[in-house]
Amino acid sequence: MTVSDDGWKRLAPASFLVNLVPALGAALWQAWPLIVFAWFGRAGGSGLASSLLVMGLIFVTGAARTLVGVATLRYRVAPGRLEIQSGLLSRHHRVLDPERVQDVEIVQNVFHRIAGLVEVRIETAAGVDGVEGLLSALTLEDAGAVQRALRAGVPDTSPGGSTTPTETARPDVLVATNWTEVLAFGGSELRTGAALAVLFGLWELSTVLNPRAPVLDARGTLGVALVAMGLGWGLGVGNALLRHAGFRLTRTPDGIDLASGWFTRRVLHVPLRRIQAACVEETAIRRALGYASVRIETAATGLPGEERPGEGFVPMLLREDVPQVLDALLRGPGSGWRAVGVAGDGVVVETPGFVPQAGPLAPSRGTPVLAAPPLRARVRAALPVRLALVAGTVAGMLGQVWPLVALAPAAVVGWLDGRAQGWSLEAGHGPSMLVIRKGWLTRRTWYVPVARLQSVHLVEGPLQRRLGLATVHAWIAGVGVVTPELDHAVARALADALAQGASGFRAAGGAPGTLPPRPGGTTNGGARG
Repeated sequence: MTVSDDGWKRLAPASFLVNLVPALGAALWQAWPLIVFAWFGRAGGSGLASSLLVMGLIFVTGAARTLVGVATLRYRVAPGRLEIQSGLLSRHHRVLDPERVQDVEIVQNVFHRIAGLVEVRIETAAGVDGVEGLLSALTLEDAGAVQRALRAGVPDTSPGGSTTPTETARPDVLVATNWTEVLAFGGSELRTGAALAVLFGLWELSTVLNPRAPVLDARGTLGVALVAMGLGWGLGVGNALLRHAGFRLTRTPDGIDLASGWFTRRVLHVPLRRIQAACVEETAIRRALGYASVRIETAATGLPGEERPGEGFVPMLLREDVPQVLDALLRGPGSGWRAVGVAGDGVVVETPGFVPQAGPLAPSRGTPVLAAPPLRARVRAALPVRLALVAGTVAGMLGQVWPLVALAPAAVVGWLDGRAQGWSLEAGHGPSMLVIRKGWLTRRTWYVPVARLQSVHLVEGPLQRRLGLATVHAWIAGVGVVTPELDHAVARALADALAQGASGFRAAGGAPGTLPPRPGGTTNGGARG
């Protein structure tokens, strides 16, 4: 690494070789149509030579781009900012404020480990096309220095000088996933659709190359389906091993660290103040095994074509451990709520000083932990209007009744999905946590701090107006969460409570617990059909 007199630093000398192999691999992937043409086109020696020449030009272009990127990138950490310069003909100078950083990810693939280097990805909520700050690659010492400088550049705004109320001298490991749990997670990720697409794609290619290939009969179709199920299971297990092997969720004094990956090891640091929401995901298989997954939402954008690095993911944890993880992720100083345990299919949210009040959001007698939508909303979920229109059109065109048979299983799934839906607005000093659950086969339960809301929409379609129903769309940075269909009066009151709670938090300029109690305010959700 080279350091100039004005504090600018360059990447590690081996960065070119470390980045060259992935760049050439990406160029090779982009050139796959030429490879297929050269292999199957039978264009003769001249055609093959032309294709290889074009591939060579692609490789040279990729190598030149990598060399220019490594040679021109410089960075320096100044008081209160991180500056990055890059580009040859078109120069870019980026200035990142540590207070605006959503998360910092350390990536180390096989080539990084051989060279003793790492890639640093610094995410903001700017919404640019790609990672806002990408340093590939640095030594472990330089990467640690960048992380420490970014953390030191954020002022401590918590009371008593403590970053979090649970600050500890050493990192606290909350979740450590073993190999058995990783394999179980992969097995529950049945990628049958992708496997079927691959199999039928190969079959279509074989029919093009060999028009005399036999046509699939019923037995062959069943065989393809069975092979697709096995292949889908294998794809899920393989993807889980590559992405989530050795997963660890660690609580640090100022946030959380998520480490995972087999060949490519990733360590994602997310400050607690940047967590926008959490979503508990439970597929039918995971529920049967007593496990769940947790997705952590930030406002980070990420690389194009990749799952957002700022979107932290806990692949497998026991359902009884979910409250502890939610408590570590979402509880802030004076937030007025904490998860205390599991009751049935929901997480109990304890609200100190909770006093039910009158109004459309007041809990009715016998209201469960998560209030169900009204009966007419569940009935409407069992009537797939769009599918009925499609099935009726197909039946009319064919003059047959059998397309309408597809409505029966769709109605059953819709009814079960409607029964699984629920919602709750939990409050300490005013509304502080919106909880929304949806899905039957794959159940997703969102936990959204009201203080993080960016906007609230009340939506009602023509049929919903006819039935007196509406939905509330709660938007955080980059993600929208939609409630089940609610009674119109309940939805209106909920939207008002969410809007007032979020604006009140920003006006107070403090933690969610600083919201003053509002006269006649609402605290919880419950409605009978």
